[in-house]
Amino acid sequence: MSLDQFTPYLPAAAVVAGLLLLLWGQRDRLLAAVAWLWPAPKPETSMSPADRFKTFYALRTWCQGAGHAEAVEALDAAVLPAIIRDTNEGGPPQ
Repeated sequence: MSLDQFTPYLPAAAVVAGLLLLLWGQRDRLLAAVAWLWPAPKPETSMSPADRFKTFYALRTWCQGAGHAEAVEALDAAVLPAIIRDTNEGGPPQ
């Protein structure tokens, strides 16, 4: 293989090398842009049993005041037992 065989590819190789050097020099900005596109996941916050009960009671009171008896029954039948069960087991399922 002689150098004459590679001569036609030298301009393209120079452009590719220049682009690689440019990207390497801007790697911090590129990493920041990628981090902005995929932000770190936020830690899941869970409500304390007291906060869950306060929220439940506020919703139940509002439904009762608005005359939604079926919603109050559903809350009493499904949500309240789940709150009590989670409180007895040490918190909500992870």
